[in-house]
Amino acid sequence: MEKKIKFRYIDEKNNEIRLLDCDYSDEYFTQSSYEYNKKLALLSAYTAVSACGNLMDAMSYEEYDKNIRYFMNEMEFEHKRANVMFNQKPSIDSIGCFFASKKIEDYTVIAIAIRGSGYEAEWASNFTIGEKGHHRGFSEARDIILSDLKKYLLDYDIKGRVKLWITGYSRAAGTANLLAGELVKNVNCFNKNITLKASDIYTYTIASPAGALLEDDIKNEIYHNIFNIVNPLDIVTHILPENMGFKRFGKDILLPELLIEDKKLYSDIMNEYQKIASEEYTLTGYLTVGGFVIRQLELVNEIEKILSKIDRKVYVEVLQNYSREVFALEELNDSFKMVLNHIRDYFLSGEIVFNKQELFYLSILNDYMDQIDVAHNFELYIAYLRLENI
Repeated sequence: MEKKIKFRYIDEKNNEIRLLDCDYSDEYFTQSSYEYNKKLALLSAYTAVSACGNLMDAMSYEEYDKNIRYFMNEMEFEHKRANVMFNQKPSIDSIGCFFASKKIEDYTVIAIAIRGSGYEAEWASNFTIGEKGHHRGFSEARDIILSDLKKYLLDYDIKGRVKLWITGYSRAAGTANLLAGELVKNVNCFNKNITLKASDIYTYTIASPAGALLEDDIKNEIYHNIFNIVNPLDIVTHILPENMGFKRFGKDILLPELLIEDKKLYSDIMNEYQKIASEEYTLTGYLTVGGFVIRQLELVNEIEKILSKIDRKVYVEVLQNYSREVFALEELNDSFKMVLNHIRDYFLSGEIVFNKQELFYLSILNDYMDQIDVAHNFELYIAYLRLENI
C-alpha cells in the first residue's frame, strides 16, 4: 500500500530546507527489476538527491548524511549507515555511500545511495579515465562501495534472499552504473549465506556519464534491469564519448528534448520545476551566441564528437594529471575554463587539428557553461519524473 512521505532537500539559492511530498510503497520491490517502474524511478531520484552532501545544512562533515538518513527513516528502513568516506571531508579519490535495509516478507531490501554532489575535491576523479578498462575514477569508487557493502551485510548479519536498490546522481550515477553492471554479472560475489538474483537488483541512475565499455557486451539483456534516466540536453550524459569506446550498462530512458516552442510540455515541466526549485528555469532549448541561435541538443552532440577526437592514451599522458590538479582546487567554474583552454591550446599546437566550427563550439562551451549546465540540474530531472507519474 502506498503512503505519503517527505523528501527533504536544500534550496541552495535561498539556503533553506524544503520538504516535498512523495509516495512510497514496499510493493515497488515485488515485481522483477527488469520491468521499468516509473514510481521507483522517481523515488530513486529523490533518494539520489538526498544522498548529496551539503554543508549549508549539515553543521559539519559528520552530519553530511543528514538528508539521506532522514529519507530512509521516512521509508522505515533500518540499520542505516554511511561509509567512512561519506562523513569526512572529500578527497580526490574518495566516494560517499549510504546503506540501509528493510525486511519485507521473505527478503531484505538493501538501499545503496551514492553521494553525487557536494563532493568537493572528488571532481578530480571524474577526469581520471585511465589508459584502459572502465573509467578509472568510477571503477575505483565502485570497488570501494562493493567492499563496504560486503562489510555491511556481515556486520548486520543479513542472510537469505536480498534485493539491492542502487541509485545515484551525476558522478554517483556513473559509479552506480558500474556497480550494478558488476553485480548483475556476479550475483554470487557475496558470502554463502546471501542469495541474490539479477532480477532482484533494482538500479535507477540519474544523469549518468558513461564509464563502461562497448566491448563489455553492454547491450546484453542481462543488463536491462539497469535504467539510466538521461536528459539529452545534459552535457554530462554525453561524457565520455561512444567513439572513445565508452557507454553505459543497461537501458537509457531518454527524457524528451525540452524546447520552448513545445508549449504544453514546456509549461507542464515548468509547473513541476517551480514546485521544487525557487529559481526560474532559464533554458529554452536554444542558446543565443553572437547573433546566432544554436539548438542546445546540436551543441552537446557536437561537443561529444569533438571529445571523441581525443585519443584516450594522449588524454591520460597529457591532460589527465592537469585536470586532476585543477579540479582538486574545488573552484568549479574556473576549473572548467582552465581545462577547456588547456585542451584547446594543446590541440591547436598541431597534435589534432580542429576545424573552425569545432573551435567555435569549444568556445561556446567555455563561455556559456553556466547556461549549458542548467540542463544537469537535479530539479529538472525530478520535474520530468514527477510529470511522468501524474
